[in-house]
Amino acid sequence: MSRTTGFIVLCAPTARSQAYLQAISADGLTPEHVVVYGNARPRNLTQDTRGHALSLPQTDFTIPLSQTITDAGWQASYIDDEAIGGDEVIERLVELSPALTVFSGFGGQLVPERVLAVSGPLLHIHSGWLPDYRGSTTLYYSLLEQGYCAASALLLTQAIDNGPILARKTYPAPAQHSDIDYAYDCAIRSDLLLTVLKHYVLEGCLPDPIAIEEEGEMFYVIHPLLKHLAILSLEETADAGDSL
Repeated sequence: MSRTTGFIVLCAPTARSQAYLQAISADGLTPEHVVVYGNARPRNLTQDTRGHALSLPQTDFTIPLSQTITDAGWQASYIDDEAIGGDEVIERLVELSPALTVFSGFGGQLVPERVLAVSGPLLHIHSGWLPDYRGSTTLYYSLLEQGYCAASALLLTQAIDNGPILARKTYPAPAQHSDIDYAYDCAIRSDLLLTVLKHYVLEGCLPDPIAIEEEGEMFYVIHPLLKHLAILSLEETADAGDSL
């Protein structure tokens, strides 16, 4: 089987996508193409980028996603339809026939089978230690239960957070007054994404899946009170969690 280092990015115009693309560019990696869907939706970005607890990829959220792509000199397609399974997205993926697709969609969207059938391996970074923390807002549940956070790289399937896990890493909790939902979450996901992509480019293949025996637990959108308690638990200097 031939080795390849080519990948594309399939993304919505969100803060996470901005973080991914700027981290990829800063690290000297080049996607073969960037497909931006939902281009007509207002940008889901934030001006507040205060205080990462770590030396992680930093993102300028004040510029449009299209400017990041143009400044990097990458080829891109812009699709107004915000449905991840829309016909234009499918047609573009079929034309590109990617060997690997990095995915960053709108929050809460599930990737349909028709996308998985034409995207090649679809790489997603989840902000939780899989399979222990599957589902939504797991970053906050992890803060409450363990005092630190994690990210996991997996290949998407139709089952939620249940595809092959390629890499996992723990991170110190964010500092007090950090923008957790945007700056911190985007930073830890970008950091792990770069780890996986650099392996892919250097080795010509993705990391071998991690053997998993347990099923883990499914979490749902955290109650605002529990989220507030998680934020209150943060210390000025967060203790580091070791990479496992």
